[in-house]
Amino acid sequence: TYGETYGDLPTPTREGYTFGGWEETLYYVQEWSASGATSGNYEVFKTIEDICPNASYRVTAECIELLEGAETEFSTRLFDYTSYNEISNINMPFGENLDYVISCPVGADPTHRLALIFYVGRVGHTSGSRIHIKNLKLTAHYMSSTIMVKKANHTLTANWIKN
Repeated sequence: TYGETYGDLPTPTREGYTFGGWEETLYYVQEWSASGATSGNYEVFKTIEDICPNASYRVTAECIELLEGAETEFSTRLFDYTSYNEISNINMPFGENLDYVISCPVGADPTHRLALIFYVGRVGHTSGSRIHIKNLKLTAHYMSSTIMVKKANHTLTANWIKN
């Protein structure tokens, strides 16, 4: 139910695998090259809304490379638009085979507008940057205590880890 925790989620079993939790793919882009859309003083290439408190968000990409500009890193920011506060920020170097996690704490207000923002460089240093992205995927990982803020039906998928 919207605004409540998932509650007791089942723990399935599968021979030869360990259950790694419940997940949902929120965003996928196969290939993208361009400057970001300007948002204030920042250049953003994607904003994901409906971020849930007490969930983690895994970002994987085959490649995120800088085509123009002087930056060596790009930012992924978890932001509360209602209170206009940063919850978390991760700076990652441009490169290949990227894999990182940004988490929304349990204390984040589920009634606020929470979003994950991907920048074309580091926050505050994106002017004139242009990037190329290949096979970027954002996956949400949910727990029983995750507070649901998505107002639409959605499907969770079991994450299996081969033994």
